[in-house]
Amino acid sequence: SYAVLDISTGATIEHNADAVYYSASSIKGPFCVSMVRALGAEARGRYGDAIRACLANSDNDAYRTLRKDTYGQTFFRDLADEAGVKVDLAHWYNDYSARDLARYWAACDKWLAAGGEDAAWLGDILQDTLNSQVDDIAGGEGVTTWSKAGWYPGGDEGAVTFDGGAVHTGTGDYAIAVAVDRGSD
Repeated sequence: SYAVLDISTGATIEHNADAVYYSASSIKGPFCVSMVRALGAEARGRYGDAIRACLANSDNDAYRTLRKDTYGQTFFRDLADEAGVKVDLAHWYNDYSARDLARYWAACDKWLAAGGEDAAWLGDILQDTLNSQVDDIAGGEGVTTWSKAGWYPGGDEGAVTFDGGAVHTGTGDYAIAVAVDRGSD
């Protein structure tokens, strides 16, 4: 499944974009954006190392810390509402579609692209995250990418590799999400 969303026009190129998959660690990107967007310098000061580990290395312990310490706060629901995506806050990992992940990244892009110290700090981390292919494929001279991949080898949720992000080019800005029903291997 894939969805490529033109952030300016809302036009999409997609295939099987509504098939639902286990989010795996791809949810960490939108979650951390929502957290830093809402908490600003407090998030950077108190959780900066955990955010960096969560995104750059896909560290599950760091994500667990962030979720445990901020559980019950509304910032992730606020981002989901803005993106038009249904979210289940009772579970730290959700099931969603490539269309949903592209919508999350379109909402994240609005805040990241607006700039500011917190957005620039987080944007630097999101430019080079573990196993995301968004920068490798869509990046290049004059292109900025922010992304986060996730993968799961299988089990009750099924095998999945999910990647998504935002891409800024000279000809437009796009949110991209790709999901396959194969684990990281």
